[in-house]
Amino acid sequence: MDSEKKREYNDALNTYYKLKTAYENAYNSDKNKIIKMKGLSWKEKRVEFAKLKPKCVNCKRPVGSLFLTSSQKGERSLIAKCGDKINPCPLNIVINLGYIINLDKELVNDEKSISDVKREIIFDKNDLLFGYITSKEAVEKFDDIKESFATTSSNYEFLMQTFNEIVDNKEKKEELKTQEAEAQLMFDNIKRMMKDFERTQDVQFVNDVVELYVRELTPKLNAIMKQKYALSLVDYDESDGVYKLIQMPISVESLESDLAENEHGVVSLQTGTDKKFAKPRARTAKARPESEMKIVIPKKQTRKIRKKALVLEPEPEPEPEPEPEPELEPELEPEEEEELEPEEELEEESEEED
Repeated sequence: MDSEKKREYNDALNTYYKLKTAYENAYNSDKNKIIKMKGLSWKEKRVEFAKLKPKCVNCKRPVGSLFLTSSQKGERSLIAKCGDKINPCPLNIVINLGYIINLDKELVNDEKSISDVKREIIFDKNDLLFGYITSKEAVEKFDDIKESFATTSSNYEFLMQTFNEIVDNKEKKEELKTQEAEAQLMFDNIKRMMKDFERTQDVQFVNDVVELYVRELTPKLNAIMKQKYALSLVDYDESDGVYKLIQMPISVESLESDLAENEHGVVSLQTGTDKKFAKPRARTAKARPESEMKIVIPKKQTRKIRKKALVLEPEPEPEPEPEPEPELEPELEPEEEEELEPEEELEEESEEED
């Protein structure tokens, strides 16, 4: 795999696992909110869990996302897609992981298998010599063992050849010798020019040395270092404050081999959303005159106090007032005659006699 495909492959892996991590974190956050709800029994919380629908990490709809690992025909693949099977969003990630093996481990396993087969052949020969099995049974066992031994030996030879091409490659060794000889020749030229400078005190020799060192010797030394070491880095140990140079002639990645039919790489990497999956805009109600609006305050919740927005509703039209009944004139009550006291009555009688 060239450097461009390798970079694309690593970027796709990072994208896949970032989306998967974001999806799982959001889902776990929603579950924790239900767990921390106060005033709900475990039975009610289970009901809320059943209603919980995770959102797709791409289109944000409550349909979930699928992150799968598929194994088919000796190949493994990472798959990510939308959870909506009827109308999915464009999320479609397929990464072929291939069938990667480590040469060191496979060689050890094959050596152990070959040793086991050889030991089994010796046991069968001894069983035949001491009469524990017949010659017919021994031949049948030997045929089975022979086939297994041939398969394991062939696989071991192939892996060993691949391992030697990486670890003990003759062509790379010859190329390394050539580069080291060229570098040594440059060192000799630098020494010679410095001696000439000391003898003649001509500054041009120094300029030639600097130009040779910068333009030719430094690139050559870098090439030799890459040829000799697959990995070169400086590690800083915070505990003791010491910088350590780490150089490995063979990296772990170089000892990995892909035995799949198709080389591992990116099959599909589609993200983003179409316009049809865009978040719908909130509908705004038409403005009404203030005279037709009134404020309705919702009743208090007994289980949970929720903050609700004030809803404006049209005020009903006032009912017509009934016409006033005509007022009746009050009836005049008859005046009560005042009763005269006896003395007054006598005075009236005496006046009449006179």
